[in-house]
Amino acid sequence: GPMGADWAYGAAYLLGGEIAAKVMNFAFCLLVVALLGAEVRRHYGSLAAVVAVTLYASIPVMLLETATLFVENALTAFLLGAAVILLRLEEDARVPDVVLIGLLLGAGLYTKVFAGLYAACLGVLLLYVLARSPWGWRTSARAVLLAVAAGTVVAAPPYVYAYLVTSNPVFPVFNAIFKSPYFESSVNFIHYRPLVSW
Repeated sequence: GPMGADWAYGAAYLLGGEIAAKVMNFAFCLLVVALLGAEVRRHYGSLAAVVAVTLYASIPVMLLETATLFVENALTAFLLGAAVILLRLEEDARVPDVVLIGLLLGAGLYTKVFAGLYAACLGVLLLYVLARSPWGWRTSARAVLLAVAAGTVVAAPPYVYAYLVTSNPVFPVFNAIFKSPYFESSVNFIHYRPLVSW
């Protein structure tokens, strides 16, 4: 499957070792907290922003995600960044902002295949926002096509590579559909995680 955040962590590791990779993960965490705080403050004020950021940063899974090199901090930064830009489009719609949404959603898809569900939902909201904008359909269509092209260029490499190597663009997921010879193809991949390991 796609490993965009893993490649980013790998680059940091090559430059500065394990500590650099963990600092990059922590930086993604700080970016998510900053985006969340700024957006809540914009709509509900400083007190609500402090409460929201404190609650978000204090949940136990944040410690797990930030102390390890799981990709969820990076994925959340990409997807939340796209959502924040979309929320601000109604105030000041610009074509480069729409393209940036496409780039961030592409980065999310480069990180995890299931970010596609989020990208589809955000895409529908983007179309709704652009339909209400004063741009007209030609400018809106051009912006959407540029965003889709930018997102596709960013997201495509791991899927193209997986398809060329295994005949399954999302290997090993959905192998019953794509039927790669390198994995069981009678049923789709299911990752069983025991609740308790003895």
